[in-house]
Amino acid sequence: MKVSEPITHIMTTDVITVNTSNKLSEVRRLMADNSIHHMPVVDGQRLTGIISYSDILELSFTESVTDPIQRDAFLDDRCTITALMNSDVVTVSNNATLRDAAKALVGGRIHSVPVVDGKGHLSGMITSTDLIRTLLDWACDAKVAVIPFGGGTSVVGGVEGDVDDRYRAVVSLDLGQLDRVLDVERSSMSARIQAGATGPALESQLAEHGLTLRHFPQSFEFSTLGGWLATRAGGHFATVYTHIDDLVQSMRAVTPSGLWESRRLPGSGAGPSPDRVMLGSEGIFGVITEAWMHSVDTP
Repeated sequence: MKVSEPITHIMTTDVITVNTSNKLSEVRRLMADNSIHHMPVVDGQRLTGIISYSDILELSFTESVTDPIQRDAFLDDRCTITALMNSDVVTVSNNATLRDAAKALVGGRIHSVPVVDGKGHLSGMITSTDLIRTLLDWACDAKVAVIPFGGGTSVVGGVEGDVDDRYRAVVSLDLGQLDRVLDVERSSMSARIQAGATGPALESQLAEHGLTLRHFPQSFEFSTLGGWLATRAGGHFATVYTHIDDLVQSMRAVTPSGLWESRRLPGSGAGPSPDRVMLGSEGIFGVITEAWMHSVDTP
């Protein structure tokens, strides 16, 4: 991997888009069905804005609308794509490099950025997942160890670059900007949360929806969801369900072989649980990026 490599080598070109004539309920369903958080709004081929799932969530929960059918009717009745979308979009050109894309993502504290040509036409999208996947591809070829870093609260050396001589170097991959609650499903008391969110950060965002994860390890203030999952953490200041295993519905990770995602289920007794591949793996199989978690009402 070279930071001067063109982003056209790794960007997604088969982009799902909408235009201003679409209804917000259609946008919500497209995002949910395709597990995407940002969707470009286009006029023909020209990019005119971007809409995020967080904006839709905030709008629907402002009026405490939780029933899916009522929520869609509320969205279509109260707002339009034009009113909700962000028209001041951070973009990169189609001749930009990986370094340019990384700077745009980090500088804007965003997780996806549209790629446009000289006419402002949408060419593709690049995401933080694309960059992680590219990093792991390069690391495999270069014999470099990649160590995911969340809050750095490990007391057993889990985030230290102490590797054997099979590796030529070590990269510490900071996941601190993957810190958002991406989706909330109030009907099933579930939330889709990024792995870099610390305890206070995810609890603050869940509280906006009247929910709590109710997982309180001793390192709660500084540790992250990804760290809890990778170490099978216990909530020492909680009661009843204290282990993170009990709260997981599905997980997503980037591995050297590509994207890995377990099927989202509230519970299953049909053989081994795929989530156990990543739970307690200490980061040896891949980089955990997000998970669907069971939550409860705030007291």
